[in-house]
Amino acid sequence: MASRNSANVLVLGTSSLVGKTLVTLAICRWLSSQGKAVTPFKPMSMSSGHGSYRTASGGEIHVHQAHQAIAANLDPHVDMNPLMFKTVGDKLEIIVWGAPSPGLSEIPVSNRCTSLRAVITKCHRRLADRFDHIIMEGCGSPVELNIKERDLSNCWVAETFDARCVLVGSAEQTGVFASIIGTLALLTERERSRVVGFIINKFHGDPGGFADGVRILEERTGIPCLGVIPFLSGITMVGQESGAAPAPEIIASSEAFAREMDRCAEHIIKHLNLRLLAERVLAGSPSMSLAEPEPMSARAVQ
Repeated sequence: MASRNSANVLVLGTSSLVGKTLVTLAICRWLSSQGKAVTPFKPMSMSSGHGSYRTASGGEIHVHQAHQAIAANLDPHVDMNPLMFKTVGDKLEIIVWGAPSPGLSEIPVSNRCTSLRAVITKCHRRLADRFDHIIMEGCGSPVELNIKERDLSNCWVAETFDARCVLVGSAEQTGVFASIIGTLALLTERERSRVVGFIINKFHGDPGGFADGVRILEERTGIPCLGVIPFLSGITMVGQESGAAPAPEIIASSEAFAREMDRCAEHIIKHLNLRLLAERVLAGSPSMSLAEPEPMSARAVQ
């Protein structure tokens, strides 16, 4: 489907709040800092009433995808987040390609899924015509077994767009072994074969002290660790802390926001194995430079 032979990468998480959003943002920022044509893509997002961003064309997407687009030096666009399930009070609003679609709630679930998958596919195709790298972000866990047949954001996305997957787990609380090994065990063999590496995020302490943990996980799963990322405190944009995001109207113009975005991206990239990332995750994509990128803060946010 990707007419430019785009490299499709899907960042999966063992659950919500493990840091998929910031990992996706950091990879977009890193590739953009090397002059690569890269875009974020989150097929389906979940949002509270205050988690949306209005694009220049007036369409509504999740604020996190706006952050990721800006990290890639792009203007946010509705193709980057075709579906958003938005809660407003006790009501659910379904945003399709930037606009509310109130009639969808009356359509049977199976028919609704077919229609929404068609929207996702069209948006991805348009992005694939423009970009060499599409860094996709999953939603929640890929192994919610009771709703896998209606998946719009995880394993169906990987299969449809022939994506290589990275699995992110959080070490902020106990259970990272169970979450990573358990998630992989619940995937089918075909789904599991797409997962080419895992990332331990939100690690408290010296990552070097987790060497035995990395070894155990690699032995149990048969896939390599792409990095152990220490917890980064004081983040007010996305991911690690539950504070409110910056007001959408100041995101693109705020120097403070740009500095924080660079701080997050540089912190994550610093603790990733860039060679493994390029070889296992981005293999087959347009030629990658494995040299250390220039400081991301040296590049202006457009």
